[in-house]
Amino acid sequence: MYNTIDQYIEREYVNAKKYLFKNKQYMLLNRSIFTGIISAILISALSSHLMRDLEYHMNTSYTIAISYISYYTVFGLLYYHDNKKKYLLENGKLDAKKFGKDILKVVFSVGIAEVVYVVTRWSIHFYLLTIGYEPYLTSIVAHVSSAIMFAIMVNLGVKTTKLFNNRYDNRENKSNRKNIRGS
Repeated sequence: MYNTIDQYIEREYVNAKKYLFKNKQYMLLNRSIFTGIISAILISALSSHLMRDLEYHMNTSYTIAISYISYYTVFGLLYYHDNKKKYLLENGKLDAKKFGKDILKVVFSVGIAEVVYVVTRWSIHFYLLTIGYEPYLTSIVAHVSSAIMFAIMVNLGVKTTKLFNNRYDNRENKSNRKNIRGS
């Protein structure tokens, strides 16, 4: 099979490069999701702690609203940065049709995940406040548990809508596979 350890290492290196290239868009998406989640966790924990004197339902609702603002700001900026070249035509203008289709896929994927996220987060946050947890800790625990559910749901939605399986991506993948094999 392999004559030397060097051949084995070379083959595994090529396989790893192929895997990383094939899943690059999913990895970038998840990086954007988790970076947004981390920023939202930190900001919402601080805000929940600062609003500790409010009624529990108000603290919970305001904290979640602040979390949304911080998450979507970070996620939106990273997603745009990672995908801006994908939506440009050869003349440098925006491919509005492709952009619109992909935005609908993202909204669908995120929309379903949001329902799961909100129900999970609000329930856990409110419950933990009522049993005496500190507001900042309540926010962190509720956020982390609901964020895991959110990330799973977004990835399932992206797979279902085939966000990264359109013709453009397939053409790009075929041309770049030649580059991977050649290196």
